[in-house]
Amino acid sequence: MRIRSHDFDFYYSIRCATFAFANRNGASASCAADVFAVLDGLGLDRVAIVGHSFGACIALATAATAPHRIAQLILADAPGDFTKVPAEVHDERIVPYQRALETEDWRAAVETSFNEALTGSTAQTRDRVLAWLAATPQDCLSGMSRGMFAFEAVDNLDRYLAAPGTRAHAIIAPSNTFPFSLHILRPTLTTTTLPDTGHWLMLDAPEAFARELDICLGKESI
Repeated sequence: MRIRSHDFDFYYSIRCATFAFANRNGASASCAADVFAVLDGLGLDRVAIVGHSFGACIALATAATAPHRIAQLILADAPGDFTKVPAEVHDERIVPYQRALETEDWRAAVETSFNEALTGSTAQTRDRVLAWLAATPQDCLSGMSRGMFAFEAVDNLDRYLAAPGTRAHAIIAPSNTFPFSLHILRPTLTTTTLPDTGHWLMLDAPEAFARELDICLGKESI
């Protein structure tokens, strides 16, 4: 997750332990509390925030909790709002996946899911992501997945944008065209699609992604 203040940018890496804690205590809201702890510790009152994947859920939760502190919200290939998927899709795909995460075969289930998300990615990105995945403990991935599936992304986006002086933009991969994608559910969300990228678009096209961030962040006074 990237955070920008008046004077500098910094990157906040979510603690793996937070994912395990989120598995029992409500996921994104718990992680958002960590973000505010960092901001308070640094004495930052108002920032722009960029979140990718589950980090986008945390960025949304952070922005919705205190809109006056988030000048701009940028969502990098956000996973969408899984609470809006049809009941049959939830029962046929999400429930079996969640159950698989609690079994001895959990890693195979996660690798299948990640390979789907890597559609359109470069070979180098695929190797890096799967290497990270191989080093990630089960409880972290389980906590992240459960939190993501339960997160009401659209409601959080609406609460943030309802506040004065707020701004949101999405940067997405071409494959992010699901019925529950945020820019589909909320067409007023301005969106940029980066061609020839997968879910980890900042790895597939780092220069194009950085250029788009600079364009977005340059539009907003913090």
